[in-house]
Amino acid sequence: LVIDALVGKDTVICAEVSAGSDDSAVKLSQFNLILLYKDIARCNSHGNRLQFNNFCCFQYSTAPPILQDFRHNFLKDFLNNLPHKYYEEDNLHAFLLEEIKDYETLVKELNIFLPFVDNWATCDMMRPKILKNHKTELLDDIKRWLDSKDTYTIRFAVNCLMNYCLEEDFKPEYLGWVKNIENEEYYINMVRAWYFATALAKQYDETIKILENQSLDKWTHNKTIQKATESYRISD
Repeated sequence: LVIDALVGKDTVICAEVSAGSDDSAVKLSQFNLILLYKDIARCNSHGNRLQFNNFCCFQYSTAPPILQDFRHNFLKDFLNNLPHKYYEEDNLHAFLLEEIKDYETLVKELNIFLPFVDNWATCDMMRPKILKNHKTELLDDIKRWLDSKDTYTIRFAVNCLMNYCLEEDFKPEYLGWVKNIENEEYYINMVRAWYFATALAKQYDETIKILENQSLDKWTHNKTIQKATESYRISD
């Protein structure tokens, strides 16, 4: 097995993997996670970041021991290498966090990563399934995240309330948590509006009171109505 890692002016990692023809057990398809950057010399601007024209992330279920060791060391170094330089790296980081099966480990990694998240797409793609199995602990962490000064930490907390706490475990007090957020950041108030629009569809009787009492700031109130109407999940 030959792994050549080249670090250049416009690259993060360019990985070339090859195996001898007599070693059929070592194949590209056996990597649990292979990160390839293609056409790295041709990049498009993405805000203050660089975005690769071709970005490929392949996931497979099995890997021989030598690749397991490489994967473990690579991922450990990657997760600890913050802040990342590229938008795709942030998204890969978010994807990898979803694969963590232990709740305490996941929250520890989230606490490290969330302050570095700088866009709504990376924030919103994080929906670790393990969170819904730890509602009691999750609610405590949500309250802590809501008290953060970081835009996307707060947005992630509201997303958690929307994704995991609007069904059978819903309590009206959760609406108050989101209602009481006082922040002028666009991406925080947008997710607040999205939360209340979703809550109208799932917990109408409790949520409509907030709109009828005009308890929200004007922008979030109007955006909630707009999103609820556009969703077609409630009647006019």
